[in-house]
Amino acid sequence: MRDSFSRKHSQMRITLLLGSGGSLKAGMPSTNEITSKVRSGEGIMRHSDTVYHFMRNALPDKRNEQVLLLTNALFSEIESYYNERRSHPVNYENCCYLATQLRDAESGEFDNAAVQPLIERLTQKKELRTLMATREDRRSLFEETDNYIRDVVWGMLNRTPANVQHLWLADMVRDKSFASIDLVTLNHDTVLEQAFTSNSVTFCDGFGEAVNGVRFWQADRLQDSNRIRLIKLHGSIDWFRFRAKNAIGIQEEHDSSEGRIADLTDPRPELLVGTFNKMLEYTTGIFADLHCHFHRCLRQTRLLVCCGYGFGDKGINTKLSEWINAGPDRRLVVVHADPDQLFCCSRGAIADHWPAWQRQGKLVLVKKWNEDVSLDEIKQALLP
Repeated sequence: MRDSFSRKHSQMRITLLLGSGGSLKAGMPSTNEITSKVRSGEGIMRHSDTVYHFMRNALPDKRNEQVLLLTNALFSEIESYYNERRSHPVNYENCCYLATQLRDAESGEFDNAAVQPLIERLTQKKELRTLMATREDRRSLFEETDNYIRDVVWGMLNRTPANVQHLWLADMVRDKSFASIDLVTLNHDTVLEQAFTSNSVTFCDGFGEAVNGVRFWQADRLQDSNRIRLIKLHGSIDWFRFRAKNAIGIQEEHDSSEGRIADLTDPRPELLVGTFNKMLEYTTGIFADLHCHFHRCLRQTRLLVCCGYGFGDKGINTKLSEWINAGPDRRLVVVHADPDQLFCCSRGAIADHWPAWQRQGKLVLVKKWNEDVSLDEIKQALLP
């Protein structure tokens, strides 16, 4: 089978799309774990830099209490909405999306008359009445809640992976049968970077050589002749905007010192958190470059492997649907041990076409979890 694959695909470019499920065995928190922490706020306190930090023996803080009151009120609203839509789970992403809509509506950034009844309903709650007395009070609370959720996500993911040995993925990057690999991930963590570094794998992530200890974003590097490219469509916990160049960069050595923070225009990393609000960012700044490259990847490949992705991102799903429908030779391999459950949770752009793609041989399922599958099984699925 290996020789057969090599003859067919020795010059083939392949794209991998990884979601959060791909990082679980590395010790990264699940969506449910992050959601629980967002709702409880335990061990989290707002620092003088306006960031919500994880701290031992965190003392009760007035701002924390206010944010948690609104956060859990929003979760109650979301749970009511999804009560008859059980295929889509209630989680921190839904809550962040709702907080973002409220913030943008009150600030005037986006006109959204649909949220006005919700704002009025929240204002009438006894525990929120004084916190939302004026428009400025509401805007500030909505913005603070949005920041709080993003900070919890950052803090939960900012940990050392327990295991960086992605078995089939490590085998794939070493396998010369694949002439070019575009590794597209929706994860914010740095598990892949650490896995590649620990295995001495050379890859391009779009950032240049270090200047004064910082590697700055250089979009054109992704077009260079690199065999392995890493594209993080939703940002990363180690991407910050530096004041000196007003550009996104990665500090070579992680350092949370006050000196480094003073060099930043924003103390928070560049992360996209939420659901449908992410699409508004896909056309701006570094994310426009990344999604442009993703679009280019799809135009240049016939083979795509999805692992750990729940098909819940409308923007990504639209690109995948357009790609697979663009030619009869497109092949999407989905690695998931429970494809029926995955199908039920997928949004329309994927779910509506799923059965037809299977009949046409365009969608192939590998019914295993990421940590149990082998490269040979992936390669077998890629063969027509």
